[in-house]
Amino acid sequence: MRIAAFGRSLPIHALGGLEVHFLTMLEGLASHGHKVEAFTTRRRDGVRTERRANLVIHYLPWTVPGRYDGGYFGRSAQACLDRCREVPFDAILSESSAACGVLKRQTLLPKHIPVLWMAHGTWKGEIETKRRLGLWRPKQLVGTLICLNHWRRDRKYIRLADVVIACGRGLRDELVQVYDLDPDRVVSQSNGVDTTAFGPHDARRQKVRQELGINSEDVVLLISGRLHPEKGIRPFLELIAEMLIDFPRLRLVVVGDGPERQELEKTAAGLSLQDVVHFLGFRERAELPGLNNAADIFVFPSRRAEGQPISLIEAMASGLPVVANRAGWMASLIDDGVTGSLVDPGDDRAMMDEILILAKDARKRHAMGQAARKKAVAEFSIERAVGEVEGILERLVVGSDFR
Repeated sequence: MRIAAFGRSLPIHALGGLEVHFLTMLEGLASHGHKVEAFTTRRRDGVRTERRANLVIHYLPWTVPGRYDGGYFGRSAQACLDRCREVPFDAILSESSAACGVLKRQTLLPKHIPVLWMAHGTWKGEIETKRRLGLWRPKQLVGTLICLNHWRRDRKYIRLADVVIACGRGLRDELVQVYDLDPDRVVSQSNGVDTTAFGPHDARRQKVRQELGINSEDVVLLISGRLHPEKGIRPFLELIAEMLIDFPRLRLVVVGDGPERQELEKTAAGLSLQDVVHFLGFRERAELPGLNNAADIFVFPSRRAEGQPISLIEAMASGLPVVANRAGWMASLIDDGVTGSLVDPGDDRAMMDEILILAKDARKRHAMGQAARKKAVAEFSIERAVGEVEGILERLVVGSDFR
């Protein structure tokens, strides 16, 4: 198949779960012999085209890196139309809302090209997150108004897609309700990660811990992802300060970048946590397995209505127990008390207690980590996810029932 893929950003733009999921899916489809062309936003270094065997990535000029605004929809659609004049694509794959531009211009395509839309959440969930954070705050109020506008846009165009994948169990019903979709055109799928790259590795663990200056007696908590207020990292730093009183050997490693990084570093300094919290910033994908190996517990304090965060699945595949807020569809990932612990959002005492229990009990950490690894391999491998997407695309192309 010749597949046109649309996504607003890749890991070169931002190291978030959406970006990693998109690129991993493209690489997987290309490795199966399909000709994949991706249309994404501009690279800051000016590179316009990247070729990797069966995968070609077009970085569109005159777009804003990682953002839909700034002309992405129109320019991505035009780029696709230009390529279709040479040889039409067989199928279109949209990471979230990215194919809205080409869906708007479907009548200009040389033939009907089936569209598969991968949804990781809904704008209703985004608005609910901002409500919990306080709609009276100017930034949250503006963000809510933007979400309402996106909701109207997506509700119009998602119904033009031939099939919608709900990336996460439990999300399917909300997609059907929020966007008034035909239930027969919405299927559930779990996200996938490379469970070979992400796995227990003692030698790599020791090497990375030594590089970070972490002692063998330290218990390391890991947070990985975009540094944004919705991720709940800032209040979690205050919990670290309290937990150190009970367990002084606790350390926190924060991987990622984002708009809140400076504030987080100031907060850590104000709490005298400079020697306890390591802000590593943006790291290349190849470094992430080792950073997971260096940790003992993965913490996910996000207050968003999360779908199935890639960073969390990577941690599970690495053999880490997870402590997370019970927000969004976390229950579809974590078996409470088996692969990790779920606490109610805002219940700081419960989160502290669960982390301290694991920090003090190496056997329990190991048992939960093994269970997490087993579940990740069985349910969240990238091979399974790519195979399912490939199967849907192939059935759409030949015009058969995708179920």
